[in-house]
Amino acid sequence: MLSMLSLFRLENKAPMPYRVWTEKLSSVVRQWYKALADCGRDVTKVRTNMLAKFVHMIYQMELDG
Repeated sequence: MLSMLSLFRLENKAPMPYRVWTEKLSSVVRQWYKALADCGRDVTKVRTNMLAKFVHMIYQMELDG
């Protein structure tokens, strides 16, 4: 779970420029379709894998924080 300090830091950041946002969104969409192809179009398997990666990323942020 995100700590209150992490949430405070997120709220105080400037908004992302449109160009950066679209690049990040495009990257996520490409990753989704690549993962879908790699998992034989099994959406459940893709969601499980992506959720595990997301939880790991949050855990690492808490450790680094």
